[in-house]
Amino acid sequence: MTSRAKPVPAMRVRDNLGELLSRAAYANERFIVQRRGKPIAVLLGLGDYEELVQKAETLDDIRGMEEVMERGDTEPFEDFLARNPHLA
Repeated sequence: MTSRAKPVPAMRVRDNLGELLSRAAYANERFIVQRRGKPIAVLLGLGDYEELVQKAETLDDIRGMEEVMERGDTEPFEDFLARNPHLA
């Protein structure tokens, strides 16, 4: 997902919500909703949202693994698989 969001005034969103929703859903457009020139919300399609959530969850997983490694709470992979055969 690249940062290609277009700024759009909140009043325009109110007046054209159906059109903007269609553009977000079907044309993969993203919008930064602004009030008085300041960003207040984001409008994006469900696919972009799901991709963003997946990336955030992956990043959280990586950070968690880094914390475990820093504490030294590691074990050989084979031992882990032996304790969690459903993951093998």
